Amino acid sequence: MPDDAPGVLVTVGTTSFDALVAAAATREFAERLEESGYEWLRIQVGRGAAPPAGWDGEKPLERSWFRFTADMPGEMSRASLVVSHGGAGSIMEALTLKKRLVVCVNEELMGNHQAELALELRDRKHLILAKPHDIADAVVVSSLFFVFSATSRSGHLAGGDQSDDPRALPRFRRLPLSDPRRRRDATPQTFSLLPPVVFY
Repeated sequence: MPDDAPGVLVTVGTTSFDALVAAAATREFAERLEESGYEWLRIQVGRGAAPPAGWDGEKPLERSWFRFTADMPGEMSRASLVVSHGGAGSIMEALTLKKRLVVCVNEELMGNHQAELALELRDRKHLILAKPHDIADAVVVSSLFFVFSATSRSGHLAGGDQSDDPRALPRFRRLPLSDPRRRRDATPQTFSLLPPVVFY
């Protein structure tokens, strides 16, 4: 795939999150990605189940998977959008790289503190929080109706263009009605999906 081709990375971290992998390996998810302009999908499955045999040869879009890598920042850097488990390391890595971010918390983990962090960052509009069966809708919303705005680490909207500020975290905001990047078929009802969103 070309280095600049828009794509999506799904990551589950060092354990397993089979529900997220299964949702990301569906034809529906691939079709929604293609409709949103993405050209590739790469899934990191960790210790969990791999996508079904032959999945990476199906169309639409180029697909691949792997278990672990020594260069997860490099994998994230190549992606236009990251769909991540709720681990703090993965979330902060994606935000530091200024990636659009959809997070799915693994609710099967005992003593799970992932939800608290993810909910706080969702409320500050740094990410979209979804359940695995909702990631297709979450990806469409993140891709079509939001642009990034620089924010400070405290979550307050920063003035001016600070996209190169290493201290800034990306933040979702609604595209104004006059913005040519906004889809023509978007309706006021669409923006009921603004973070905090209805997926979680």
